[in-house]
Parts: sequence; structure tokens; C-alpha cells
Amino acid sequence: MIPDEWEMQQNYPVKRVSGREGSVVAKYKTAKQPTIETLTCLIGASIDGIPFAGAEAAPSEGGAWWLVTVTFQDQASTVRPIADDGDPVFTVEDSGQELPIDLLKNDGTPYFAGYRTKWNYHLAGPEGAELPSWWIEATDTTTDDDSGYRWIKEPDSLPDGWVIIQAKTKRLESVMVPGPVILEQRWYRNYRNASRQTKDIFTILTPAKTFDYSDLEWLVVGCTVSPDGRRWVVEKRYQGADEWDADIYEDA
Repeated sequence: MIPDEWEMQQNYPVKRVSGREGSVVAKYKTAKQPTIETLTCLIGASIDGIPFAGAEAAPSEGGAWWLVTVTFQDQASTVRPIADDGDPVFTVEDSGQELPIDLLKNDGTPYFAGYRTKWNYHLAGPEGAELPSWWIEATDTTTDDDSGYRWIKEPDSLPDGWVIIQAKTKRLESVMVPGPVILEQRWYRNYRNASRQTKDIFTILTPAKTFDYSDLEWLVVGCTVSPDGRRWVVEKRYQGADEWDADIYEDA
């Protein structure tokens, strides 16, 4: 029990959440240094029905008093947890992703609307050939076999008697683009309910919260189920992209 001579400090007790367990912290002052036996006798004490969990004693800054901090912890977690059963918590991270500069969409059009073949391909042709006008706006590497021109990556692949008519205008093969990943966390009391959430792995599914990425399509790229106190936490990761290939990935 709490000794009668201990005086509760102002603004105490306070309620806290440690992990997902509720606790109450009380701080007392006493003129006499508490012994180990005194602190041990706190076992069985409670405050607001919450049982004793631990205590520590230290002298005050001036040394005139001893301050005793007592923690009462409810292992049954009567303090409301961060989320109710099944309620989600969302976070987002975006460290970007690298994509080929000449990447094509599913419909065959350039992923980057402004892409031009001249950026990362040399235009080659027979020595003496003139630069064709279509070179400026070309978006793929197809040419008429009879045109006398060919798009190539590097000069070492030139046929005999051919030269570089126009060098590539940008020396890059890939660019960084946004690559948001949304983490959804849900807590469940029942393991079976939690494990059911893994069925969405590698399916196209939009999370309930997309932050500022509402125009993207989302793929579930990861899902884990792990214990968290008396509950099970499900962490589901969504990767955002302009589109996911519907021939490969199904809708959830």
C-alpha cells in the first residue's frame, strides 16, 4: 500500500499509453529515503482499480526530498487503444522510383508524354544521307526498312559504310518519378480475421486513404500479420503507379 507519509505531487496521477497497454503514473515526495522493502510493499497496491507495475525512487534536485515514481499498468488495456478493432491507420512514404525513359504504356503510347526517340537514340544512316524531318517528333524506333535510316543506341553497332547522322540529344536512359507507398495498419483481436487480409496480396486495390495521390492506381505489394500486445496487427503496403497491367494483376 502507499505509505501515508507520501505526498502526491501536483498534476499527478497521469494516464499514458505504452505500446498498446494503458498505464497510470503517480509521483510522490517523502522526507525519508524509501527502502527496497518499502517499494516491495507496493505490490498489491492499485489506483483507480489499476494494479501496481513498478516503482523507482530518486533524490530531488536539492536533496531535501525523495521523489518516488510509481507505475500502475492495466494488462487488460482498459485505456482505449490507438485504433478500434479493424480501424485503419495510414502513413505514406515516397522515395521515388526509376523508370526507363522510353517506357511504353499498355496501349503502346509513351509513358512520358513528351518523350522523343532522339533523346536516347542516335539516328544513323549511309554516309551522305540527310537528316529527315520526322527525326524531330519520332517517339519509337520503327523506321521504313527502305528509308535508309536506323535508330541505334551506340555507334559500335553501325553497319559498314554507315555514320551517325544525328547524335542523341539527352544522355540518359532512366528518370526518377514519384513512387508513393501507402502503409495501412489495422488491429484485430482474432488471428483468423487478421490473416484473411493477406488474400489481397498482388491485387489492384485502392486504399481508403490516398493522400495527394488520388489519380494513381494501387497494387498491394506486401502484407504482414504479427502480434502486437493482445492484438494482431496487419500491415498492408500499397504501391502507386499510373497504371498496373490488368493482364498480369487482377482487381481485388
